Amino acid sequence: GSLFKASNGKFYGLPRWGGAANTGTFFEYSLSENTIQKLIEFFKAPDGKEPSGPLFLASNSKLYGTTSSGGDFNAGVLYEIDVFSNLFTKKHDFEGTVTSGSGPIGGLTEDGKKKLYGVTIRGGTNNKGTLFSYTYSTNTFENLVDFDGINGNSPVGGLLFVAAENKLYGTTTYGGANDLGVLFEYDLTTRTFSKLIDFSSSAGTYPRGKLLYASDSNIYGITNKGGANNAGVLYQFSPNTGDYKVLVDFDVTTKGFRPYSGVTEIADGILYGMVREGGPLNFGLIYEYDFVNDIFTDKFDFNGTNQGKSPYGSPLFAANGKLYGVTYYGGNSDYGILFEYNPEADQFVKKVDFDGVNGSRPQYGITEVIPCYASQGTTVVESCDSYTVPSGDETYVVPGNYTVMDTLINACGNDSILSIDLTLRIANRAVDLEADSTLVANAVGAIYQWIDCNDNNSEIPGANQQSFTPTTSGSYAVIINEDGCVAISECIEITLVIEPDDPIVLGMDDNRVFADVTVYPNPNSGILHIEFGSLKDISLKVTNVNGQTIYSQDGINESMYELVINEDPGIYYLDIRSGNSTQQYKLVLY
Repeated sequence: GSLFKASNGKFYGLPRWGGAANTGTFFEYSLSENTIQKLIEFFKAPDGKEPSGPLFLASNSKLYGTTSSGGDFNAGVLYEIDVFSNLFTKKHDFEGTVTSGSGPIGGLTEDGKKKLYGVTIRGGTNNKGTLFSYTYSTNTFENLVDFDGINGNSPVGGLLFVAAENKLYGTTTYGGANDLGVLFEYDLTTRTFSKLIDFSSSAGTYPRGKLLYASDSNIYGITNKGGANNAGVLYQFSPNTGDYKVLVDFDVTTKGFRPYSGVTEIADGILYGMVREGGPLNFGLIYEYDFVNDIFTDKFDFNGTNQGKSPYGSPLFAANGKLYGVTYYGGNSDYGILFEYNPEADQFVKKVDFDGVNGSRPQYGITEVIPCYASQGTTVVESCDSYTVPSGDETYVVPGNYTVMDTLINACGNDSILSIDLTLRIANRAVDLEADSTLVANAVGAIYQWIDCNDNNSEIPGANQQSFTPTTSGSYAVIINEDGCVAISECIEITLVIEPDDPIVLGMDDNRVFADVTVYPNPNSGILHIEFGSLKDISLKVTNVNGQTIYSQDGINESMYELVINEDPGIYYLDIRSGNSTQQYKLVLY
């Protein structure tokens, strides 16, 4: 039967047969415990029997499905299941008349407006099937399309809703120009039906299974027969261009034949599907198709006994990165199995045998859905600087411990209450400037890294203590990591006043000669201004730390002089000589 995976970590499914009356069951499978439990039996004809097609979880958190027979007119029913209470409710009886189809099949889909859509294989004006809608909020049923043979006959594959176009896509197994099936669309905006493709012997015949709208905005599907080997095809259809392309011709022995269900995309460009017959062991296989590189790979061959036989339905790609599916035959009782396949490890594991009591002959597609319901939960959050609750309603910026109640509106429109135990920490980014130009971070016991703001915030090698004393003027800050919370202080400008070295005195009291001399700025970028006061006949010499002269000038008699030093940053010495007296100054270039 059809499977879906709920947010409680369990799978649910619908074998078409089995149970006390052999008319189908609704079961729950626990992945963590590897146990299966029958929850509902379809055995009362008025409530429907023989469930058909995959379950569908609607936006009201209820499951919806159909049975192919039973009900008041023995033409099938549309039903609802509350997965949390296991309550079954019949919602609509199909009548098998011109205004209501018969034998719903293929599962349901939703348009996001609380309206479900499906198909019946028979009934309607021409007894060739119908396309219908059901609005669960008002319990309203409407027949939308009567198939007439030309536009299709006997739809069995269910419907695909493409939200971007507000259209439904589907197939019929028969009908069309060649009576080999059609691909169609139904525009929900204009309520118009359009036949898109007439299947043929070369393009594939008798399409089945659900369609897939993949990451490349193309539709992918399968046919049960036709193609180069009359073994079925995997095809691609572009809704934008109308182009149809056969991608894979199944071939009985290596690729299997007669696929019964659609494909699942597990990553961009990577499809997985199953073929119910053929393959190397002749019992069906799991395949991978890379539509970007056009590569088909047989991933696993069923052995017909304990590992199952004749897989049905599209494999379910679960949140744990593994695929889950069912087979129609095989297993301990030959009633089919539920299996797991790990694409990454290329590993197959049988999980459960169907035994007739819990269900028999699972047949329809596999679907993954996440239930949507009101809930309450708790979480613990530790955050730095600020924290905004998931709803966006509140933001916390003051450090401390908080208990926060946040209300979230889920996709169903229900309130979900989240209790948050919040610890908010903010690193202390304050820095004090001492009298001796030493910078001291206020954060105690943190991890520190001082940076040069004038050099693109580059780290200063070795400057990883709480305090830092610059050796040159500039702009500095500190990166503070306090209990995992990281902050950067503001940049602080430092201007160092470097006093001249003791003068070299060549005569008594000659140091008074230079009392009015001013050298600035220092440190500097290579442009230095000198005011000589009353000095005359001045000589200048600049040397580096190695004693090499890099500049000299004699006979200066101006009161102000601009000295340009085109050298690398570092320490230099300026000698000013006037008469028999000399004064030396230390210069810092940056």
